Amino acid sequence: DIAATQAAAAALQTPESCLKQSQAHALTTSLQLSDLHTQIVSTRAAITTSKHDLHVVQKESTVASRARQSTLREATEEKNRLHRLLMSRQAELTKLQSGG
Repeated sequence: DIAATQAAAAALQTPESCLKQSQAHALTTSLQLSDLHTQIVSTRAAITTSKHDLHVVQKESTVASRARQSTLREATEEKNRLHRLLMSRQAELTKLQSGG
């Protein structure tokens, strides 16, 4: 019976073997914690980098948006200027055609 064998083996463990087993377990746990700490530090660094990258992209996007708005405003002003010029020329043409 496996359970009986395990119980017998556990009963045979000496205090020294229990201590060594506990120390091995503590060392394993310590290494796991150290590994987790390294992962946490690495993740925090990645988050900081991502936040910085996002901030840069948002800034670039804002600059590009303002540039597009400025270009659109300039194009609208030029269109209006050309429209006024066209109306002025048409008025002159109409005046000339009517003999004035």
